[in-house]
Amino acid sequence: MTGIHQLLMSNFSISEAGAAAIIATGGNEIKTVGDFKYHIFTGNGTFNVSAGGTINVFSIGGGGGGGSDAAGGGGAAEVDLATEFTVSAETAYSIVIGDGGIENDPGSNTTFSSGGTNLLITKGGGRGAGNSGTATTGGSGGGGNYGTTTDGVDNRIGLAGDGANTNAGGNGHAGHAGGGGGGASTAGSNAPSGATGGAGGEGLALSATDSLLTFANFDTFTEANFGIIASGGGGSANNPSSSRAGGAGGTGAGNGGAGHQGSQTIAPTAGVSFGSGGGAGGAGGTTGADGKSGLFIIRYAA
Repeated sequence: MTGIHQLLMSNFSISEAGAAAIIATGGNEIKTVGDFKYHIFTGNGTFNVSAGGTINVFSIGGGGGGGSDAAGGGGAAEVDLATEFTVSAETAYSIVIGDGGIENDPGSNTTFSSGGTNLLITKGGGRGAGNSGTATTGGSGGGGNYGTTTDGVDNRIGLAGDGANTNAGGNGHAGHAGGGGGGASTAGSNAPSGATGGAGGEGLALSATDSLLTFANFDTFTEANFGIIASGGGGSANNPSSSRAGGAGGTGAGNGGAGHQGSQTIAPTAGVSFGSGGGAGGAGGTTGADGKSGLFIIRYAA
């Protein structure tokens, strides 16, 4: 796991203002804030460079989907803050944004490439373990379910994170509750009992890595989708009565649902902040919720 303090020191070096000006197009929003120009990609696109130079990039994969049926929450995507890339004049760079995982599916990778060669791959979040399968790694790991096995694997165990700013999912509980998905800053919590799902791990604030990257500075962003990104989804609970609830997702992630014997009494919710996991579906065959898609940002001296 890479700590935020390490990111600030080593992984997100800032291009100096006053360098030779880059001329480029592409992105869903292009905006100059302070001494820097930003290209924001929320969907697939191309960064077309007319005059080259040095850029910094910020990348998030798609959040993992919540598992179904007494399941684990979806894991947050990897958050990748790369050191400087040099981009060349008269060159096109392709950005593919990772999709959020649907129920029982991991999130997809976000990629940055040129000429068919990947320059950066940022992993999607792991799926939460459902009754039909294990949790997976990805970026942060998905939460475990209540204890089924697949090919000898105990599905109660949450999976480890894999990549920059990732954490493990929490373990499920034999009383038909699931663990929370891992987040960018903290691991998912274990389900404390069958009555309550595990909480999803917390994400991180992009403003901690770049003070200009706030939702107030860009039309694309809101506090909901950008204030805290890459949080883990909440695990589900067994709920034969209204007194039981699924686990809370980390900020911007989905909450776990609750159900019993085929009846979903509390529906899980989807991730809403970039790279965050979906909440898990409750016991009784209920379905998990979707993770949120990824994001890619390019910045350079204006």
